[in-house]
Order: sequence, then structure tokens, then C-alpha cells
Amino acid sequence: MLQPMSLSSLQPSISEVQTALPRDLTLPPTATAALWQGHRMEAIKLVRLERKMGLHEATDVIDTYLQSQPALKNRIDVAQADAREGLLRWLLFLLIGGAGLAYLLM
Repeated sequence: MLQPMSLSSLQPSISEVQTALPRDLTLPPTATAALWQGHRMEAIKLVRLERKMGLHEATDVIDTYLQSQPALKNRIDVAQADAREGLLRWLLFLLIGGAGLAYLLM
């Protein structure tokens, strides 16, 4: 007769699970420069190309690096907030302009 196995015997112990955090927090100089200019996506792309890794892994590397550099993280957050604000202004401008044009054409 077969004995049922417990689920805990199938799962690896915590010591056997490898962490996904990168050990090397240094970035390619081009990626660091892109981050200081506020181009997070460009930095992710550069890390992917340089280290030949996937999108998720490169994003984790960039996020870990940003966590270790609070001044840079604040600068990225401000740049993203400014970009969202500029996009919202353009969207409102186009919406109001479209409404005004529709009013004139009626």
C-alpha cells in the first residue's frame, strides 16, 4: 500500500532556496549615467544588454541599486512625478482644445 507524502517533504527548506537578490550592486557606467539623468527604463535596458539577463532580473538589479542610493531614488521619483504632471497638462490641453473645437464646429 502507498503512503501519502506530506507537502512539507516536497518543499525545499529555507536554507536551500537561493535568494534572487544580486550580489553585485555595481552597475555599468552607462546605466548609472542614465539613472542620474532620470531614465530608469534606459538603465534597465543597458543592464540587460551588458549582463545578458532577462527583464525581471535587470529590473531587480536596478531596484536594488536604487534602494542603496536614496538621493538617486529621490531624483528618479521627482523626474517621474514631473513627467506625469506634464502628461496630465497635455491631456487637459488637448481635451479642452477638442471641446472648444467641437463647440465652434457645431
